[in-house]
This record gives sequence, C-alpha cells and structure tokens, in this order.
Amino acid sequence: MLEGSEGTERRGSHPGRSPNKLRDFSQGEGGILRDNFGLDGRPPIYDEKDFERRFRLPRIVFDRVNRDILSVPYFQQRVNATGDMQSSTLQKVAAALRVLAYGLPADEVDEYARLADSTINETVLRFTRFVIEKYKPLYLREPTQADLQRIMDDYAEAGFPGCMGCVDCSHWV
Repeated sequence: MLEGSEGTERRGSHPGRSPNKLRDFSQGEGGILRDNFGLDGRPPIYDEKDFERRFRLPRIVFDRVNRDILSVPYFQQRVNATGDMQSSTLQKVAAALRVLAYGLPADEVDEYARLADSTINETVLRFTRFVIEKYKPLYLREPTQADLQRIMDDYAEAGFPGCMGCVDCSHWV
C-alpha cells in the first residue's frame, strides 16, 4: 500500500460486489492523443496555446514530465489479470494535471481520461510526490541573491520597483 494512504482499503472481487466498469482505456488514451498530440497523421485538435491553457504548462514540459515519470512502476502501462491492457502513462499524467490545473473532482476527470475516481486520486497523490522528489533540487530551490536581484530588476522595469511578484508584491528581506 502507498505510504500515507492508510484507510484506502482495496477490497477486490468478492460475491455481492458490483463489477468493474468497462472503461475502454484505449479509447481514453486515443482521445487524449487525438485532442492534444494528433493521431493517424492528423494534427491535434488543440494547438500549442490551447494545450498550455488546458494543462497549465507548455507541451514541452508535459512531454518531459511524461517521459521522466515512465521510470515509476505505478505509471507504467500494465496488463491486468484478464490479459487486458490497463491505463497508460499518458492517461494518468493527463488526469493528474487536469485535477491540479482546474481543481476538478476526480469523477469529473473520469469522463475525459476514462479512469476510476479512486485511480485518479491515487494518481494525483503519486504524481505530486514524483514531481516534488524529481524536480525539487532544480526548480524548487531557494532563490539565490542573483535570482532575487534579476527578478526585482525585471519587475522594476515593468513599473513595480522593490516587488517580487505582481500578485501580492511580496518583499524579500
């Protein structure tokens, strides 16, 4: 069981339990590919600007995270006990980013990614942990004095002298 997910008991199959929904994972992945990356030689439905608005990050960053997360067994596509392919890495990453980007509940993302809400919740938890562990040393570090000066110079040039950010103008000591 995932560390920190106590209380999320998986009961599995037993008499009286309702059967799993037939989610057709390949159709979910196909929709994500068609909409955002193009499919069968056709261009994607959503261009670069739409992609960035929908996922709140550029496609190149999405591709990097998607590629990096392949090293995590949970995100690798597997075959289930019946021999069917399970959800893909792309579906899980897209679902996690939609939840994080829009603050959507898992059952609303289910219709897009074709994943169960419990899977989406687990995926968001594992995705955020992965991003923090993988990218924290490079992107979530404390700013250096040179970083702070460069940011403050940029904001001063834009008309906000002494400001560290346009939203709340937080001042760093």
